[in-house]
Amino acid sequence: MKTSKTAPVKTTRNDPQTAFLHNIASAREMIARLTSHLDDHMGVSPDDVNWGHVGDAGRLVAALKEACIVCNLIPKE
Repeated sequence: MKTSKTAPVKTTRNDPQTAFLHNIASAREMIARLTSHLDDHMGVSPDDVNWGHVGDAGRLVAALKEACIVCNLIPKE
């Protein structure tokens, strides 16, 4: 009986390069969405800004700071 030797299919489960590139693409998509959302002032009219919006923006800044620390773009304080 002859067996066929085909290369295994690379998936994000078994191939680190594929998983890495998938994660990079996902990050780029999220950055594009965030950029659009920020360009729209997070969907808030300047006259409607309240402290809840300030808190949301602050949480976003904290999350982005953490992302920059993970990427070694800024030092961890």
